[in-house]
Amino acid sequence: ALGLEASDHFGVVSDIILKDGTNHKPGFSFPFDAGTGTNVVDTIGNLKGILVSGTPSWNTNSPTGQGSDYSLWFNGSKKLVVPDPKQILGTNGLNDDYTLQCWVKVAVNYAPAERAILFQYERKPGFALSINTNRTLHTTAFKIQDISTSAALPNDGLWHHIGVVHTDGQNMKFYIDGSLSQTVTYTGGAGYRTDSRIVMGSDFDGNNPFTGFLDRVKFDN
Repeated sequence: ALGLEASDHFGVVSDIILKDGTNHKPGFSFPFDAGTGTNVVDTIGNLKGILVSGTPSWNTNSPTGQGSDYSLWFNGSKKLVVPDPKQILGTNGLNDDYTLQCWVKVAVNYAPAERAILFQYERKPGFALSINTNRTLHTTAFKIQDISTSAALPNDGLWHHIGVVHTDGQNMKFYIDGSLSQTVTYTGGAGYRTDSRIVMGSDFDGNNPFTGFLDRVKFDN
């Protein structure tokens, strides 16, 4: 099963998609709870990113505000790359359903000069989850379609949970703080590129940079 996670501050609202596929490849989950060190570890497939010069930094600012909860701070010029050399990520073996979600915090009146990428994966399913120039949610199915919305982050400088649920052959559903904000018809299936890597905070070349805090970055299929 996959769906939006339970929020620390909001009620649980989920799209549940049950499936049983023999070729089911895993998703990923980065809770960012270490708070120190150079490794950023995926708790599902054990994929690892390395925090070095030019990457985001640990921060105690978090959705819960508890001492054991951390996030990553992106300053608009840094990114985190997580290789998937064995190509363990993918689809569920039956269809191209997937869910993208994370917690995000941006400054009041945040208005990036260009669409800001929160995180993306470049093989199948090739996707990006972004914030557009007017703080609205945006997703991309690589080589197929960019999907804009009118679902806007509240302009309050606080933490918010955002999610996109793709139902293969039907639509993309956009959630903010557990509530459905918009449904966009989309029948193009999963996107695809050839590079098997996760990138957070921009694209691989540093374009479309993000400034703000990220936490609990997840992809489920």
